[in-house]
Amino acid sequence: RVLTMEYIDGVQVDDVDSLKSRLGLGPAAVAAHTATSLAEQIFDHGFVHCDPHPGNILIRRRGGGGGKGRGAQEEEGEGEEEGKKQQQQQHPSELFKPQSNKNGNVEIVLLDHGLYREMPTDERRAYCRLWRALVMQNNAEVRSCCLSLGIGKGEGTDDLSRKQMELFVMAIIQRPWDFDNSRGLSPAAMAKVSKEDIKELRRKFEGDLNTVFLPMMRDMPRCLLLVLRNQNYVRFLVRKLAAGEVHLFHLYSRVAAASMDADEARGNAVLGTGRAGLGSIRQRVARASESMSFELRLLSDSIRSWSARFLLSILQSLGLIDVSAFKKEMEDKADEMAPFDMDRPASVGGAAVPPVAATA
Repeated sequence: RVLTMEYIDGVQVDDVDSLKSRLGLGPAAVAAHTATSLAEQIFDHGFVHCDPHPGNILIRRRGGGGGKGRGAQEEEGEGEEEGKKQQQQQHPSELFKPQSNKNGNVEIVLLDHGLYREMPTDERRAYCRLWRALVMQNNAEVRSCCLSLGIGKGEGTDDLSRKQMELFVMAIIQRPWDFDNSRGLSPAAMAKVSKEDIKELRRKFEGDLNTVFLPMMRDMPRCLLLVLRNQNYVRFLVRKLAAGEVHLFHLYSRVAAASMDADEARGNAVLGTGRAGLGSIRQRVARASESMSFELRLLSDSIRSWSARFLLSILQSLGLIDVSAFKKEMEDKADEMAPFDMDRPASVGGAAVPPVAATA
């Protein structure tokens, strides 16, 4: 047997100092691009890296140029061959110097490809539909998508199925959610969550652990469990690099919606439809209207979030509040309201999911 390996040199994705000094990159931008790349695996490609902890993600620059003029490129070309000879004599770790390739293309490099899962197309599409339905607050569609994903039984209207669906939605958006109250999708809403709300949520979870949660996890497709694992790693990465700057609910929702549009376009291309005719025009108008409504809902949520941050900045300037302490409080609330995290980092409190949820 022959094991072929490649030496990869780069900066670990959560090494903020090296991202700035060696690559000249802001951590928020790195977090956003990394989260988007992994989201596209889930929602668009369906081929998912299920162990994307920071040690398995490197950031590097490849190539050069980056907008330099033609004359500068020609001057650099004269010494290119000599540069290659020098590089061949260097150890690979010496090829990645603090000031080298500052203008090259940024690449996200995924390591350790031993834990991948391919999502069945029906499951991937149902998961996309679920995220869009959550934005549109379409409870009937949320219920339908959950049933398609193996969450709940029958028509999904019995008490057990309802509880399982609500727990599952909370697991993916990491906020309080139920069919009667979808609050918790913005910092402003999070600020309204009291300690008593959190205690009640924990009591509810503990009471439903054996009768609701564990049966749901056992019946859930194994692939979907590992997708949740992927998303948990991304959430903790975003919190470390870009807390308050990258809104994962918006990011995931937009990638899911874009994937649905791409799926439809690919289907029309195969069938040779969607080019002309009254029916096609009506479909385009309906899609445009739905897309506009979707974006308006996200915009409204963003405005509420921005307003909350603006108010906090004013209160801090007046010496009435410590914003950093407030953000820490919000993070703690999110942790306490998410007792079902899988592979929760040791630095974060709370209980991890029982072993049954981690099997694949």
